[in-house]
Parts: sequence; structure tokens; C-alpha cells
Amino acid sequence: MGKTYFRNGGLSFREFINRSKNVCASAERDLSELERVGVKPELLSRLKVMVTELETETTFALDSAEGKVLTAKRNEKKLVLLDEIDLLKQQLCYVFAKGTDNYDAIFGKSLSKVKLNEFVDSIKNIVEALERNVALTTEYGVDEERVNYFASLVLNYLMLFENKLLHKHDFKLSASNRSSKREDAYELLSYIARIGKAYWKRKDAARAAQYRINF
Repeated sequence: MGKTYFRNGGLSFREFINRSKNVCASAERDLSELERVGVKPELLSRLKVMVTELETETTFALDSAEGKVLTAKRNEKKLVLLDEIDLLKQQLCYVFAKGTDNYDAIFGKSLSKVKLNEFVDSIKNIVEALERNVALTTEYGVDEERVNYFASLVLNYLMLFENKLLHKHDFKLSASNRSSKREDAYELLSYIARIGKAYWKRKDAARAAQYRINF
């Protein structure tokens, strides 16, 4: 089961930030009265710091967009590799005997629809087969320079593949940290807002309304 993230008490992130700022401003104005009923200056200062930190952090949308860019780059490089592998297969169809390790590494399976981990293992095996047999393949146009070029394409793809995995890990960690920070801020916001509403409920309805979080 996936982790459940805090959803800002039903507010959008921008609404959450704006309501927090509004309640802070109202509580700061009324601090001389609210301090007697539990809204201490240090609590208000803590909430203001929390809100400022949340505003300066990266957002889910930005992290997600960065991940999509990495995925697009990785997929683009995969297409380049698939085209190059197809060309290599055409050139080397008479080089390796069927059923041998070298033949299986290059011709054994179609790679266009395999899972990513399997694709990564396969392209590594192809590089190894080519580097091991360059003396045989040179006659068919797959010389050392060509093998090195293919190996560089594979290395480039592997870097993108690893970057995407790292981003996925960091994305989950960042989302979890944001969720915890927002939940902590919301709890403190709710505490201050509840006291403000209760305090002004009979004294000043207009001021009490300024402590509402959800409208």
C-alpha cells in the first residue's frame, strides 16, 4: 500500500499558505488578549517560520515535472539505442553462430518492449559481446571506433537510467518530508485558529471570522 500524504486540510497549497498568513496576522494583532488563553508568542513565531520554510521548499508539481523531463530524456536515448542495435544486428547477422553467448547477447530477443531492468542488462551484454569480438566484427564495419561509439551511447543511457532511479527515491522522500512539515504546521495553525474563533465568538463576530481556516 502506498504512503498517504497530508492534503493541507482540504486546501490547495496556496490556500493553505494564505490562510496561515492571515491567521498569523490576526493573532499577532490580538496577541495581548490571546496570550492569556494559550496563544503564546513563541507558538505564533514557530508557525510563521514553518510557513516561510514551506513557501521556499520545492513543490510536488515541480518535482514531478523534473521527473517527467528525466523520463523523456531516458526514453529518447532508448530509441536511439534501439535503432543502433537494429543496425548492428543487420551488419552482424553472419558473424556469430546461433546458440552461442555472443549471438544470444545481440540477437537473442527483441528489446523494444522489455522491462527497463532487463533492457539495461541486455545492452550491457551487447557491449561486452562487441568488445570481446571486435577482431571478428571489424570486417563487417563494426570496428573499435564503432564499438566505442555504441558503448558511449549505452553509458549515456545508464546515467539517465540511474538519475531517474535517484530522482524517484528523492521524490518519495521529499514528498514525505513535505507532508510531515505541512501536517505539523496545519496542527499549529488549527490550534491558534480554534482559540481565536472561540475567544472572539461572543465578543466580535467579524474578528472571529478572521480565524476561520476552511470557508
